[in-house]
This record gives sequence, structure tokens and C-alpha cells, in this order.
Amino acid sequence: MLCLLAAVSGCVKEDDEPVVSLGVGDAVPRFSVTLSDGSLFDYSVVQQHPCVIVFFDTSCPDCQAALPIIQTVADRECCTSQGIRFVCIARAEGEATIASFWQTAGLTLPYSPQSDRAVYNLFANSVIPRVYVTRPGRSASVGGDSLGVPLISAVLVEHFTEEQLISALSSL
Repeated sequence: MLCLLAAVSGCVKEDDEPVVSLGVGDAVPRFSVTLSDGSLFDYSVVQQHPCVIVFFDTSCPDCQAALPIIQTVADRECCTSQGIRFVCIARAEGEATIASFWQTAGLTLPYSPQSDRAVYNLFANSVIPRVYVTRPGRSASVGGDSLGVPLISAVLVEHFTEEQLISALSSL
């Protein structure tokens, strides 16, 4: 039965290779993406702000269910007052398809279309939606004021609730 569950988990058919993924306590990899509005979201943002990094594909039913949950949380006053940054990064999906879904779903989250899996593969090799909650890094050797290595404080995959995402953010 467990093998059957493993075979049907994940919304997009994945290869049979084991899931490799960054986890809680791991350093956030260096990356840079251009957002749909032309702005840049890069490692320096993650160094300075708590972030929610979402990997998705709009053809994935689990992603279609998760993205509105993430939007609801992003719109909460506590997230905006804490300066939490949200970014959605496509896993090999283009602008036109994403823009259409965003409009239909009424989403305003910033997103980055990607032609390949290069950024996604820095974090994992399989399973979406995949949400990383990160906290900025602080260098203890300089009294906590200089930028350090940002760390992953929570990982949510596939099916999760608004309450689980809020709980992950409360640890920041």
C-alpha cells in the first residue's frame, strides 16, 4: 500500500528517482530570477528579509489549490507588517500560461516564469508545489548586524493548509 501511495503522490508525474530536497536548517542556495514585472528577486533579498519561496506549475492540480492559499496568507497584515517577501518560481513554465492562470485565479503574488528547471533543481529534484519559508542570515561574529547565510526554517509540499503555512511563518 505504501508503494502505491508513493507512486501516486505529487501532482505532476515525476521520475522514479528518490526525492532530493533541501530541508529545515539548510542554507538557501544562491539564485536570481526576474519577476513578471521586470524586477529582480535574488539572494540578497533572502539575506535581508524573511521569504516564502514557492515552486509551482499551473497545470498541477495541487499547485492550483495551493496558490490561492499562499495568496491569502501573503495578504494578511501580519505578513506585510513583518516584511515577509513572497515569490513564486515556475518549474519550467512560460509567461503566457502563468499570466492566464494568475488572472483567472485573481492572484497578485510576484512570479517568475522559467524556461527550465535550473532554479528549481537548486532546491529539489521532484514534487510540487514546494514551499520554502526562509529567515535572513545574521553573522554572529559582528554582533548580528551584518548579512549572513539565510536558512530554511520550514518546507511544505503538496497538500498543506493555510494554518500550516501561518504556523511555519510564526517561527520567524
